[in-house]
Amino acid sequence: MVTATTHIITSVIGSGVLSLAWAVAQLGWIAGSFSLCLFSLITLFTSHLLADCYRSSLSGKRNYSYMDVVNSNLAIPLSSFNNVKTIVGSLLPAIKPPIVTHSCAEGLMNQHGPPST
Repeated sequence: MVTATTHIITSVIGSGVLSLAWAVAQLGWIAGSFSLCLFSLITLFTSHLLADCYRSSLSGKRNYSYMDVVNSNLAIPLSSFNNVKTIVGSLLPAIKPPIVTHSCAEGLMNQHGPPST
């Protein structure tokens, strides 16, 4: 029961959050507390930036998506480049796993030979 609960918590929360306590312990009391305060200030700053981008500063209209924020705050050539970069960046994680799987399978084939039937 404990193992199943641990696996559920790890899959829902993520290993990055669960390893935060270990990372702070490795830093010690002073550096760990300082780093937590620093990252909380960075989170506060970025949430203020996000709240400021909700309305366009020029026209006052609402921005409902990330692309709307980019288009309203950047010039047209820069926003077009950023739109393409965002779309390509969202497609790359879908392309990488088959390539890695193929290279791993190829390495196993080279190491052990073809499977016997």
